[in-house]
Amino acid sequence: MPQGTCIPRKGRGGKWPYDHVFQHNVTDVELPGKAHRACIQVSIKKFQPLYDDDALQLEHPLKAAAPLRLNEVVAWMRLVMWENLDNGKRASHVNVASDLRRLLAALIQDFTNGPGPSAYMTDYDMDRIEFRQGKDPWPDPIQIPVELVSLGGQGAP
Repeated sequence: MPQGTCIPRKGRGGKWPYDHVFQHNVTDVELPGKAHRACIQVSIKKFQPLYDDDALQLEHPLKAAAPLRLNEVVAWMRLVMWENLDNGKRASHVNVASDLRRLLAALIQDFTNGPGPSAYMTDYDMDRIEFRQGKDPWPDPIQIPVELVSLGGQGAP
């Protein structure tokens, strides 16, 4: 069985103001039958189009209003990469939400195709992972990470 390593790092900044890579040793209590060492990368930034003059037109929620241009969309993006260091399998996904608090509460990794356990980040400053059944958002408020507080925008202080 491969034995990978995770090199933790924090605060690279730049294009992803929140960019944490850390190891979490998943226990059998957290994830029955699937305990493993995981290397997790979670990166968050404000959405921005590739080009300033991006002319993609999006339908405005108010039918009478003019269409939105892509560079007028307010949103947050979160990239998650979860690597099982014991077997080398890697899963990644990107979430997009207009409200940062809702994005933070979304699961970071699910482990089944149906109902079952999911991983959530419940403290982004401390890289704390918790598990619970289902795929619904985390029910308790999650603090906005220090790196994102100054960025403002919808869903941020």
